[in-house]
Amino acid sequence: MKIHLTTFFLLACLIATAQETETNQWFITSNSGVLRTPLGIKFGRIGKVGWNLGIRFGKGDMRYFNEDVPSLELDDPIDPAFSDYESWWAEKEYQENEVTNFSFTIGINYNVLQNDKFSMHLQGAAGYARWWDEYANRWYNLDGGAELEAGLLLKYNNWIANVTGNYLFKDQKIYPAGDFCLGLGYCF
Repeated sequence: MKIHLTTFFLLACLIATAQETETNQWFITSNSGVLRTPLGIKFGRIGKVGWNLGIRFGKGDMRYFNEDVPSLELDDPIDPAFSDYESWWAEKEYQENEVTNFSFTIGINYNVLQNDKFSMHLQGAAGYARWWDEYANRWYNLDGGAELEAGLLLKYNNWIANVTGNYLFKDQKIYPAGDFCLGLGYCF
């Protein structure tokens, strides 16, 4: 699924670039995930139809469990005695290390409101990411998953604000995750 979504958005970006007009502008903004990926950047073109690329990085916690803890695979139920997620973690012996969280998205944007100095653009993107806040070495697969992003680009004069909601699919993990991103940048 992640390959098909990324391919779709890549093709849409190519089509958007082919339709450039004189009102298209380059932009660059910060792209900071509020919960899990605080360091990021987004750049691209805005106009009637535009495109963007975004990357984000952050830190998560990897818990290395002793060998006697069974591997957790997709849809494995947690022992009912530990139905509370935090209690389940607390009962196990582990060491904790940091891991790098990341996100890479490619998307399109569409102008929905245009005034003299202000414009609003809807944006949507898809990509590949790994930004769960907690990992366990006993998970079936520690790779990332498909990510969807939707939000707004708000431009006033040459300043631009980036606001998005992000959803990271379960994709062989114990749980899906959500985040939102904020950014401020400049058009040139």
